[in-house]
Amino acid sequence: MNLIVTNRQRRVSLSRLTIKKLADFFMKKASAMRPEITWVECSVVLVDHQAMIRLNEEALQHEGTTDVITFHYPTAPGEHPAGWRGEIVINVEEAAEQADRRGVSTLRETALYLAHGCQHLGGADDATPAERAAMSRRQNRWLKQAEQLWRT
Repeated sequence: MNLIVTNRQRRVSLSRLTIKKLADFFMKKASAMRPEITWVECSVVLVDHQAMIRLNEEALQHEGTTDVITFHYPTAPGEHPAGWRGEIVINVEEAAEQADRRGVSTLRETALYLAHGCQHLGGADDATPAERAAMSRRQNRWLKQAEQLWRT
């Protein structure tokens, strides 16, 4: 799978290589959730509040900012390799603010949002309390397993 990390924010310095390693780890987990889907590409885009507000309003018709938004779509007919493309947009400014409140690093909070986004690509939903709880348990397990990736 091709992984692309794009940093479109300047408020927080994060290692694109570390984000890419985390995305690879979490997408492997997400792929196991939906083995019938072949992921050919996943883009991770790091943004600030302003960019997330615009995207949230334009793409989802939701007001204000949010932590992470995911999109997925099939490759074009006849495109090789055939499969799916995913995009995970992470609000790093939100991650920094929440990290301060929780007493964790911004990178760890960003990893949480990335794990959450990958779960959505894997077919998980958080529309109900039970679904949210299941996603929370899974992302906490994934974060514990991936901890060495952001601590190195």
